[in-house]
Amino acid sequence: MLHRIKQSSIGFRVGLFGAMAGAIAAIAYIATDIGDRTFSWLVVALVFVGAALFVGNLFIKFPLLPLLASFCFSAATAYSVYLMLPTLSDIWNNVNFIGGNPVQAVVFTSLFFLCDVTTMIACFTK
Repeated sequence: MLHRIKQSSIGFRVGLFGAMAGAIAAIAYIATDIGDRTFSWLVVALVFVGAALFVGNLFIKFPLLPLLASFCFSAATAYSVYLMLPTLSDIWNNVNFIGGNPVQAVVFTSLFFLCDVTTMIACFTK
């Protein structure tokens, strides 16, 4: 497997780093879950599926796997943003109606977005 990584392009290596960082971020996302409204198991599942699809490209040379992985990361980021907006709205309006941890929501949404960007880079490089 290390031989395949060495033969791959720099874009694929960047995407592989992003996929692995996404899996680590998802584990941290689970570990820091406080049970509030900014957490969803769907986000965790999409990140793990995206990471597995991207790593699967090392074993199965199917050209659409990085694109499918990027789609999973995009869906996870979008749903994380959807969950984050009511909490940020509370901060914007200076009320505590919805609740949630805004720092956790912003940090993990940003991490998932960066993982999405790195897997997109791998889709468009050879």
